[in-house]
Amino acid sequence: MSAMTVTTASMTKDELKAELEKAFPDALPAKSAVGDYLTLRLPSADALLGVVGHLKNKLGFDYLDMVTATDWLGPVSLEGFI
Repeated sequence: MSAMTVTTASMTKDELKAELEKAFPDALPAKSAVGDYLTLRLPSADALLGVVGHLKNKLGFDYLDMVTATDWLGPVSLEGFI
């Protein structure tokens, strides 16, 4: 088995954001804030397992509260919606 470093001290949202940006440079801040949550855009759905694995195994998180996704196909015409 390999040794694993786990952060057990509580982190501020800014510290967590900095840690995730360092570990996952392709994760970008979301274009719109969602309440007071730390919200990131991942380059693909495949990146999610790496991020949640890092949160659990390296940072000591043990409870997943919310994961959401949005499909973006580009701008939409409002024609026909009225």
